[in-house]
Amino acid sequence: MKKIYSFFATVLALASVQTADAFKATFIVDNPKVVSIVGNVWDSEAGSYVEKSLFSSVEEVNVFEYTDYTSLYIRTAQGYAINSVEKDGAEQLGSYEIPTTSKFISLSTYGAEECIYDIKTIDLESSRTASAIITVDNPDLVALTTGGNTGGQVTLSADGTTTLKFNPATNEKQLTIASTDRNGSVYAVTVNGEKVSSTSAGFNIEMANGDKIDIKAAYPVENYNVKVVTPEGMADMFKSITYYDRTNYTTVTVDGDFAAGAPVSAGLQITVNLNTSDYVIDALYVNDAKVNGTSYNTVLRDDITIKVEGHAYANYDVDIDIDDPSRVNVYDNNPSYGGKRYDFVAGVNTVTFKETTYGNSIYVEPTSGNVIKLIKVVNGSSVQEISNPGTVSFSNGAKIYITTGPKVPDTKFILWVDPEAVSSIKEITFTKSYTYEQIDAIEPVAGVNVFNYCYADLPMQMNISINHPDPIPEDYRPWNPYLSLNEGNAYTSTNYYMATYGGLKDGDMMRIFYDEPEKAEVSVSLSDGMSADDINVSVDTRAMDSWESMSLFVKSGVTISSAVAAKCTLDGEELKADAAGNFSFTVTGNHSVALDVNTSAIEEISGDDEAVKVVYNLQGIRMADPENLPAGIYVINGKKVLVK
Repeated sequence: MKKIYSFFATVLALASVQTADAFKATFIVDNPKVVSIVGNVWDSEAGSYVEKSLFSSVEEVNVFEYTDYTSLYIRTAQGYAINSVEKDGAEQLGSYEIPTTSKFISLSTYGAEECIYDIKTIDLESSRTASAIITVDNPDLVALTTGGNTGGQVTLSADGTTTLKFNPATNEKQLTIASTDRNGSVYAVTVNGEKVSSTSAGFNIEMANGDKIDIKAAYPVENYNVKVVTPEGMADMFKSITYYDRTNYTTVTVDGDFAAGAPVSAGLQITVNLNTSDYVIDALYVNDAKVNGTSYNTVLRDDITIKVEGHAYANYDVDIDIDDPSRVNVYDNNPSYGGKRYDFVAGVNTVTFKETTYGNSIYVEPTSGNVIKLIKVVNGSSVQEISNPGTVSFSNGAKIYITTGPKVPDTKFILWVDPEAVSSIKEITFTKSYTYEQIDAIEPVAGVNVFNYCYADLPMQMNISINHPDPIPEDYRPWNPYLSLNEGNAYTSTNYYMATYGGLKDGDMMRIFYDEPEKAEVSVSLSDGMSADDINVSVDTRAMDSWESMSLFVKSGVTISSAVAAKCTLDGEELKADAAGNFSFTVTGNHSVALDVNTSAIEEISGDDEAVKVVYNLQGIRMADPENLPAGIYVINGKKVLVK
């Protein structure tokens, strides 16, 4: 370390010649001879980024100056690896397994400061402190690889015995054994005399120091007996045994009477195919061990008996209850794939289905001008509710209820357009996704615009068409608006995907700004005499569920209504109510709003001097005993009155 840090005088000296716009990264390397540092550098002649060494030769201390984002790799020579990378003393390998032969580093100018990378390397040979002895009957038929960043292909000795060294602390200890024959497989593997099970890819072993691994690549030249047992009277539940010839790219059927047991060549990778068109496969056993699935694939290494349990598919009835069949089409399959339409009547329609392994389905879609409000699938205690048309899946015992209705605009989407942006927008269109059918087009005005649509039409796309100059100047750059949904962060785009999964709701609002907008904080407080239940706050007609503290865009219009007589101050100044009794203001910066009971608008009565004729509370309920009113605010003879 003393030798490395003696170079810091040089580092500091180099910093003095750094350009004003340049940033600096320092790489300290413990073994420069085995490390290379390469980056993606712009090649003006090639007109592209090319990989080049950042230093003519790597030293113990290397300083790299950059003025733009730079990506680079630290790599090691064969036989060596990176054991750690620290940036300013903090570990930088992250999720990388160590050691590794390559480390990617990104140098950004965003918030960049002078940084130091400390790189430690390791000699792989010295790190491989464990070993295993591998014997192979025919090395030409076997391919071995070790895992991890530093693993790879293993070279086997021609005499059949290989001592394999590995690092027991890394994934080098993971050994994969496969066949070099594309049509073949390795016959058997034992570790310390214990037989190892295979996978479809071969054998996977986690080695330990001192293991003795014996590999038999060649299969014995013999046959194994394969027997398939099906339920009585259901011999056709078994279809065939096949294998795939990878040389000729064909599937070959193996001949034999497998109900009685038939010979099949050892080492063949066979598939047992069952009749799932006419039968439900309830269970599958291989040599009395249960396996998953409706078929079985294996490399033949021993005699096997396959026992199949199942039953023939049965027919069952499903009741499909439709309120109005003129508003919906129901098919036995997607009509795009040849599905046939049912001729249904209003009420219950009983349809017979043939049982399948994976259940049955129908395809439901509304007719023109109509919508599907709800599809409910009831199966015992299980209830599934579906609001979108399409494929509806079910099983034996299900009852299906389809509720429809005419397509009417039932959802409001508010478009608030910045006055400065209006002249730059030709129109705003809404098109249905997938079919691109135009639902509506709006020529916006400054402020609030409303698009009423049917929620069943979602998903759809909102597109903003821009007014371009004609002719277009040579140096013209198109304008892109800033968008914000429900006061969220603004971003530049000319479209918005209106999806059901995004939680789009009635009354949501999209703002369209000319320039990047500013935000301000607006707080609303109530006096002790007021209740939040009596207050409604909207921002450019969008109702706000939470209004005590709001982050709003400058230029937003805020309206506050109160169910009781109130007075309002904005930043300490009294705010006058409009004719409807609402308080409104435009956001110009941070604001503080305070609401209090307006006692000057309420008449105090004693109850003795005036005859009360008609009294209502603030919920609109007429009071039965107007002479004995509890303290509160009432409407008496058409006036709001405070009773103490």
